[in-house]
Amino acid sequence: MNTSQQPTSQLIAPEQNYPQVNGLEVIAKREPLTDGEIGNLVAAVGNHENKALLLSAMKPEVVYSRNDLNKLFLEIQDDPPAWKVSDNLPFGYCMRSLAPIGLVAKDVVDPDRGIVGFYKTDLGIDVGDALAGHLLDYSLKHPEISLSQIFGSTVSPSERGARSPRMRIDILGELLTYDQPVNIADLPSVKEGDARRESGHIREMEKNDLIVVNSNVRQTFDVDSQKLSQIELDGHDPALSPVMRQILMERAETDGKLSITVEDMIEELAARSIDEEQHKWLRMQISRIFKKFTAKGALEPLEEIDMERRTKISIDEDKRDVLEECLDIIYRLQTLDPMFLNEGQEKMRRILSSKDSIQELVSKARKSSAHADPGAKAERIAIVRSMLNESQQTQRDIEQKLREQGIKLSEGGVNVILRSLMKAGEAERVMSKNRALWTATKVTEPIDEV
Repeated sequence: MNTSQQPTSQLIAPEQNYPQVNGLEVIAKREPLTDGEIGNLVAAVGNHENKALLLSAMKPEVVYSRNDLNKLFLEIQDDPPAWKVSDNLPFGYCMRSLAPIGLVAKDVVDPDRGIVGFYKTDLGIDVGDALAGHLLDYSLKHPEISLSQIFGSTVSPSERGARSPRMRIDILGELLTYDQPVNIADLPSVKEGDARRESGHIREMEKNDLIVVNSNVRQTFDVDSQKLSQIELDGHDPALSPVMRQILMERAETDGKLSITVEDMIEELAARSIDEEQHKWLRMQISRIFKKFTAKGALEPLEEIDMERRTKISIDEDKRDVLEECLDIIYRLQTLDPMFLNEGQEKMRRILSSKDSIQELVSKARKSSAHADPGAKAERIAIVRSMLNESQQTQRDIEQKLREQGIKLSEGGVNVILRSLMKAGEAERVMSKNRALWTATKVTEPIDEV
């Protein structure tokens, strides 16, 4: 293994050669990065504190094996470490995130034993470290929000070539400059991209309290139950069509009319073990089915409301300054301004010299990771059980109360907990005035704190 070290990296120089991977190429002419290139950089190193810390800690001209990377990530933390990750995770950060964008590259550590590792490239030193320094410094300044909550996870490129962070940057950038609230369908990023994929990001950003979504538009229908029952469904219809038809017929049994929102239908479907974890584009399917039933004459709207176009979103005003600061970092780094790159590298070195800062950042990354704490699920179940012991609750009430305790779960996640309690005979679902309520079937001792 080559363990020689070199002086702190200089800025991009004409004689340096940078890899071109997945469309990312930093050139000596200092042309600004394209939107796709900066999106790929954020997806590689900027959307998770752990990845930014690992890249920053890797020394120039050193090839790190799987064991070396794991040891490095533990050594930069204090003892005991804030997060003792699995042995394979740091290696996975390099292989799946940093290497595809060219911030690190693979090399052979021991040819006889077939051991490979990764070293930090010039691109990783000059640009990766700068981005990591700026975003880690930002993360320390704002302990209430993690990088993954803002940018999302690193996933495969979509049809238009954009990874999750690029989509988030587009959506947030538009919202910060548009008059609020905005119809989802009016956002350029939604018009130009995959609307279903964009809507998934919007729901995640709502869950993380970055934006506010108002899709709770109540629409009243006259229902022709006979026509509704006679609508022919085939393989081209959304899979949820028969279930929704049954729900609508049950709710309209009283007087032939019903008042319903997309959120009402989601709750009804959740009671039948159909949630957004299983059907990522649930809201879009619901709107499509409403439209078909209306076109067939089974539903007659008593007022003209387009549910899709009436779904409005806006920036959570409490987060506006925080999000503007974050996007300013991305836009300034996109210019490859030498002074801004130097500032980021200096911030990175300052953070690496502080064990307290590293502990804080890793702890935040662990808290925002769904797989970091195996005991979290049991604790959440206990909290929900305690709520039901106290009084009947709607699923929406439970989700809100969990948020108030700092636990952010999707509707699907809450439904999983409720179903597990129902299966254990500890909870049941009852209908009251067209509302689904959850209640405890046997009272257990509530927990005082988590």
